[in-house]
Amino acid sequence: MLTHLKEKLQFVQADYPHPYSDLPSPCFPTLLISTCSIRILINLTIRLITFRQVLTHLKEKLQFVQADNHLLKHDLTDLEVELTNKRDVLTQVQTLIDIHTT
Repeated sequence: MLTHLKEKLQFVQADYPHPYSDLPSPCFPTLLISTCSIRILINLTIRLITFRQVLTHLKEKLQFVQADNHLLKHDLTDLEVELTNKRDVLTQVQTLIDIHTT
């Protein structure tokens, strides 16, 4: 668990380095911060768009599976009705056989 969290932290740090990590000298720190901020915002926007696309795909798949599930439930109820009818016919036939054999 701890190693997984460390790997995750390293992954996040690799994507979002410290704003002053590539600064050669302390000149123009606000420009660097705004550039880094823009880069971070672009990365976050791309991730948000990807997340939204995945979420939309999952919602569509869920709707498809729910519709398929509804059809299967309907088929199951039809089969259960048919099964009970056949069981009733079977018991009637068995009682008739029992009556004629005794």
